[in-house]
Amino acid sequence: MSVSEIGNEEFPEYGGPSRPARQNFEAWHRPRKQYVREKQWGNCIIDCLSEWDGKNPIRYFGLPGVDLTDIRYLVQSVCKVHNRKLYFLGMEAAAHPGSDLRARLEIGLHEVKGEKSVDSSSDVVIDSLESLGNDNSKAWSTVRAGEPFDILNIDLCDGVLKRSSDSSPTIYNALHQLMGFQSKRTKPWLLFLTTVLDEESVDKEVLEKLLERLEEASSSCANIVDWSVGNSSLPIWNRWSEWTDDEHSLTSTSASIYNWLVLNANSSTQHKANLRAAFAYKTTESAVNHNMISLAIRFKPFGSVSAQDPAGLSQLSPDPPIDMCATLEQFFSKFRSRTDLDDKMIQDSDLKTKMENNLMSLFSWDESERGNYLNWVKGFRS
Repeated sequence: MSVSEIGNEEFPEYGGPSRPARQNFEAWHRPRKQYVREKQWGNCIIDCLSEWDGKNPIRYFGLPGVDLTDIRYLVQSVCKVHNRKLYFLGMEAAAHPGSDLRARLEIGLHEVKGEKSVDSSSDVVIDSLESLGNDNSKAWSTVRAGEPFDILNIDLCDGVLKRSSDSSPTIYNALHQLMGFQSKRTKPWLLFLTTVLDEESVDKEVLEKLLERLEEASSSCANIVDWSVGNSSLPIWNRWSEWTDDEHSLTSTSASIYNWLVLNANSSTQHKANLRAAFAYKTTESAVNHNMISLAIRFKPFGSVSAQDPAGLSQLSPDPPIDMCATLEQFFSKFRSRTDLDDKMIQDSDLKTKMENNLMSLFSWDESERGNYLNWVKGFRS
C-alpha cells in the first residue's frame, strides 16, 4: 500500500500489532445510526449515481471517525454493489501520534484502502473541521488541491450552532469555504448534515442572525401562515428569549440552518435545493422532543449567466434567482413528516436486529467481539 499522509506527517503501510479486541462502542454503532447510513445516506447516493460520471470515483468528504464506519458502509453497500470506486477525504481531530485512537485509525485505513473499490489516494487529515476556515491550514490545502465533492457529510457529535471562542476558527467559516468550493460543480451533489439542536448546543446570537435571514427569505411568501407548527400561531422566524423543547423551536431552527446553507450554495452559482430526507431522534431518554436531526440535501446547479454584463454589450440576461418560497415550502413539508428513528426501532424489533447485524458485518469482529457488541447494544431501544 502506498504511503498515507495524515496531517503534516507520513507513515508507511500499517505494520504494528494486531487489531486489539473490541470491547467499547460509541453512539455511531447504534442500530438507528446504521439506519441513517442505509436509508438516508445510501439511498440518496444511489439515486444520484446515474447523474455522476461513472468513469471517475465517487468523491466523498466526511468525518468518519477512527473506525471509518461510514466509509466501510459505502464500500460494501454502494461501491461494490454498483461497481463504482470511492475517493474519500476524512478529518479526525483526536487521533494524535502514539494514541490508541491513532492506532485504530491506522488499522482502519489499512483495511479500507486494501479494498479494490477504494482509490489509493484516499486519506484522513488529522485536524478539526473548523481548520478548513483557515486558508493556510493543511486541511484546506488538501481540499482545494482536488475537485469538488459529490458528497459532503457533516456528521457532528455536537451542535452546528455552538459558538466557538472568538480566537479560534469557526465551523461557519469552514462550511462557508466548503460551500464556496462546491460552486465549481456542474452536476448535482449531496450534503448530509447531522447536528444536535438543544438549549446547550444553540448559541442565541448565532440563531438570531439565522432567523433574520429566514425572515428575509420567507416573509413575503403567500402561504407563510401554513408553515407555523404545533399549536403556535407565531411566524416561523419568531425569536424567543429562552430555548424550549417544542416543535416550533426545532422546526424554525432547522429551517434557519437550511436557509443559510441554501444561501451559501447560491452565493456564486445558482443551485436548486431539495430536502431529500429528514430523520430525527433523542440523544437522552429525558429529552422532551427530538434534539438530533439528520438532513439529506440535494443541490443541483443550473443556469450559466450569473450577472448582467456591466458594459451592456452582451444580450444575455442573468438567470432568474431561485424561488426561495418554493424551496422553503418543500423543506417544511418534508421536515414535518420526518422519520422518528427511536420510534421506528422500538416499533420494529426485527428492523433493529437487522441494523445490528448489518453494522457488525462492516467489521472483521470475531465471535467474542460480536458478543461484546450485542451485550452493549441491549442497553438501547434504538
